[in-house]
Amino acid sequence: MSTARLLDLSSSIFDSYHIPVVHIPSAPLIALSGFVSTFLFTMARTKLTPKKHIAKSRSVSRKVLKPPRASMTKLETYTSPLGVVGEFFRLGPPKSEEHTNVIFLPGNPGLVSFYRGVLSRALARCPSDVRSGIAIHGLALPGHDARRLNDDKTFVVADHIAYVRSYIAEHISSSKRLVVCGHSYGAFLGLRVLKVLPEKMVKSASVFLLMPCVRAMSECCTGVQRAIIRDPFGLVSRLASLLGRSVPYSLIARMQWSDFATQALGDLLSNADSALYSNVTALARDEMREIKVPPAVRELDPERVRVLWVDGDQWCTRETVKAITQRYYGCFVEKLPGVQHAFSLDHLQGESVAKTLASWLISATL
Repeated sequence: MSTARLLDLSSSIFDSYHIPVVHIPSAPLIALSGFVSTFLFTMARTKLTPKKHIAKSRSVSRKVLKPPRASMTKLETYTSPLGVVGEFFRLGPPKSEEHTNVIFLPGNPGLVSFYRGVLSRALARCPSDVRSGIAIHGLALPGHDARRLNDDKTFVVADHIAYVRSYIAEHISSSKRLVVCGHSYGAFLGLRVLKVLPEKMVKSASVFLLMPCVRAMSECCTGVQRAIIRDPFGLVSRLASLLGRSVPYSLIARMQWSDFATQALGDLLSNADSALYSNVTALARDEMREIKVPPAVRELDPERVRVLWVDGDQWCTRETVKAITQRYYGCFVEKLPGVQHAFSLDHLQGESVAKTLASWLISATL
């Protein structure tokens, strides 16, 4: 049974609100299709191909298929004054030595572990005198974790704004430079967060928008993606959790993904329950309602706004880039060839984005 046929069956599930009887000829294929279909509306159609088979000794094969190491994807947690818990990581010098703080916000599905490799390489590319004063804070979206830190609670855009605002208030000094960097939905979230920050902090802030999903979200989705987003009675969330756990790590290890992405995904699939998937679909529904035009931040200096976009992006189209340049006239726009929306999954694409981010970080600290 093809993946396309599986998606057609999924659509019929949502339209009729019941589960039809389906003959499953291949459990691994169904598991992978279930996971991909759940996240289809958040990731572009990245051309990731399986690695070519190379004969290796049995000992080497074991090393390739080794499960992810917890130390590579382990994240700290932050609890807001409202009791909302989220994961984060911090890269850079001790707080006493930092002069610039970068707040990174991921796109939906909100898993910040996927971006750790890209952000680490971007920081490493900066000259030592610049790198020594930059701290990068990678914030996961609350509810988007495999540890059920918030039990079964689901969060939407307003909750994310309040959470990130609290984190900045507790961790970032207004006397130091602030850079807000967001990918996809994270770009929209970053602009919305800036609207509620102190004016002094916003006026001197720099903003990096990576393939920003900030315009007409409802027009970007296909019919299948809309069906998945509906998630009637939580069927998609429960099914994705069940099938995701059956995906063998050996299958993930054979994909041409970055090390961090492979390890993060393997850890996710082996631990995630339906609460995470419920948050993914709940946020997507709220994005459809909230994301219409690029948010306007009056205090923001347009010359400190940088936009990265790529050809063929379903979520950040030419019309989106045009709307941003009209809103922030004078902003810097860069088009990156050979890169897709889900760049964090591919090492080479991630390297290209890291190189661009490094140059932007250097400019932001001048």
